[in-house]
Amino acid sequence: MLFSTQTLVGLFALFPTTFNIRALALPTDSFAVSDPNFAQWNINEYSLSVARSRLSAASAGNKIFFAGGILKDSSISDIIDVFDIETKTWSVQKLSSPRSEIGAGSFANGRFAVFAGGIGKETTLSPNVDVYDSQEDTWTVLKLTVPRISPRIIDLGNITAIHGGMLLSPPYISSQVDFLDSSYRITRTKKKILEYPVLGVAMSDPEDNIAIISGGFENRAGNSKFSDLQPSNETLFVEHDPIDNRAKFFKAPLLDFPRWEISGAYSRDKYVLGGGYTLTEKGDTISTDVVNVFNGMTGAWQTNHLRLTTPRHSIFAGAVRGYVLFWGGAGSNVLDVYNPLTDSMVGNVPKNLYMKTSKAEAGYTTAKGCMIAVGGGLAPESGTSDTVEILNACY
Repeated sequence: MLFSTQTLVGLFALFPTTFNIRALALPTDSFAVSDPNFAQWNINEYSLSVARSRLSAASAGNKIFFAGGILKDSSISDIIDVFDIETKTWSVQKLSSPRSEIGAGSFANGRFAVFAGGIGKETTLSPNVDVYDSQEDTWTVLKLTVPRISPRIIDLGNITAIHGGMLLSPPYISSQVDFLDSSYRITRTKKKILEYPVLGVAMSDPEDNIAIISGGFENRAGNSKFSDLQPSNETLFVEHDPIDNRAKFFKAPLLDFPRWEISGAYSRDKYVLGGGYTLTEKGDTISTDVVNVFNGMTGAWQTNHLRLTTPRHSIFAGAVRGYVLFWGGAGSNVLDVYNPLTDSMVGNVPKNLYMKTSKAEAGYTTAKGCMIAVGGGLAPESGTSDTVEILNACY
């Protein structure tokens, strides 16, 4: 059984810090056709109402939400810190129940923010789904059909697929999928497309109602009492079926080598994955600088390998102004930028756009197609953090 550098006390000693991974597509009329105008980008710094790690983030309308997490005293939080993008003010709301490791994301063109599942008090799995409607300014609480930790929230346009997640009993990785639509209906299915259940990175193209899930972990022990979590290079293709308002899952070409704590985002027909942990031939765990691109037009991984500035894992990734950003990561504050139009990494990224503090286990999200926000987490020297950094490219 493989273990990451992060551990949880209890049945599992393995929780990747990239559970929040998500992507926000940018309308093509806002897409930059050249390298970024970095002179118009800036970073704004704020503070959460209370420091915490393993929190989750999502955006809806003009608001960014940082929800739940673990406080400095190791207790579980129900706090939602809400940042209003227009007024640049903060407010505090509450989840329906305290929890950490929540699956978070948005759908319906950024109308809804979703916070699904997670770990509650006394290491219980939560079935709660807190949904914020930015048009009505209301919260609705629903229930997952199967409680689970850090399910993937996959934006498929007018519905979202709440896919997989971790369990505390066999098979340890869930194959359950719940579908949530804008009428607050939840329907369920269970998918067994791959030989082993997989928990990977989800990246979606909500304009075309499709997504891919790739990398991460698979449990090769099935329903055995003892899990056998191994790095995965499996890839799933997800497509919204408008007839029954659900999604279809298909096996897609393999990622070239297994990686976990990998990060990624979608932009302009490209699903872009970067960094993560991998294994050497001797079985040692190392970080990688490899960037892989899945081409949505050809349905295949491109053969050219791009590179991050530095090898790292647990990067905060998102689509901003049509570029895919790889910001920070565990032990790093670097910003790398991928341009899908030129299919290349952008050179000479100014250091004033690097993160002020490197973090792990933070919540992060994109918003309005032109900013990425990272809040809370664990900083190498100061521990549990309350800082929020927002890279703003809105102009």
